[in-house]
Amino acid sequence: MKHKFYIMLLIVGFLLLAATESETGISNIMGTGLCIISGMKLDFFEEIQ
Repeated sequence: MKHKFYIMLLIVGFLLLAATESETGISNIMGTGLCIISGMKLDFFEEIQ
């Protein structure tokens, strides 16, 4: 269940990052944060050995 939640966070973060245009840039910062957090929880940033 957590895996699906983090995938949804990744999708929402990407949409906030790519699809929104705001004057302040807060949505871009939130989108970047959601992508990083969900990517870390889904182990996208592991070292390749």
